[in-house]
Amino acid sequence: REACDRYIPLRTVDPAQRIKPPWWNIEVARALNRRDHLNAQRKRDNTEAAAQLHRLACRAATRLVRSSKRTKERNIADNAKENPKDFYRYVNERRIARDSVGPLLDDGGVLRTSPEDMASVLNNFFCSVFTVEGPGYERDTVYAGEVTLNIIVFTREEVVEQLEGLNIYKSIGPDGHHPRVLKETREQLADSLAHIFNSSMTSGEVPEDRRVANVTAIFKEVDQQSPSIYQPISLASVVCKTIERLIR
Repeated sequence: REACDRYIPLRTVDPAQRIKPPWWNIEVARALNRRDHLNAQRKRDNTEAAAQLHRLACRAATRLVRSSKRTKERNIADNAKENPKDFYRYVNERRIARDSVGPLLDDGGVLRTSPEDMASVLNNFFCSVFTVEGPGYERDTVYAGEVTLNIIVFTREEVVEQLEGLNIYKSIGPDGHHPRVLKETREQLADSLAHIFNSSMTSGEVPEDRRVANVTAIFKEVDQQSPSIYQPISLASVVCKTIERLIR
């Protein structure tokens, strides 16, 4: 993570670019600029010829905008499986009502509005409905049974294959390892990760930062004040999910 902060360059985004719609491109910009230029000329000349040119430019710009919108929507739909974030972002931007968390009612019936208080309300509810494991299950101890998975040995090639198949649009976990970085540097990281994975299987231990996840609440139903209608989604470590796929 420190190497990412030090060596991955940051790109400065022009604030004017942020307000432009996703279907915006250079052809649309030129058509709209020509329309505006001819509109100014129409007002200045006040002739039928200038007005006719302006009308033609308006129609051409409208057709181009509609075509660009259709092309953008078609691309988002075609790539929805590989990049669902773009799909849901595009849909949510066009919704009149936006879903948000809270305000929430706590156990005492008090309405909580601050982010810290609402996070505590959701955390308490999620903990109350968490499945309690049966007798003999100890969360923080190493499994001491006879049947183990230490016979599994991960090779460098297997790790490279898994990293190559990562979806770069997935969210990062609490360890801050972005899937795109892992995918782009798979050849350099494969030996180290294979060693870590094999050590984890041999010792029967999973590092602490691989056992935690960022939890976000997804709105499900109508009553936004009840914590029971929010579904917890865990954003786990990409590295941890990689070893899980290897084991499977």
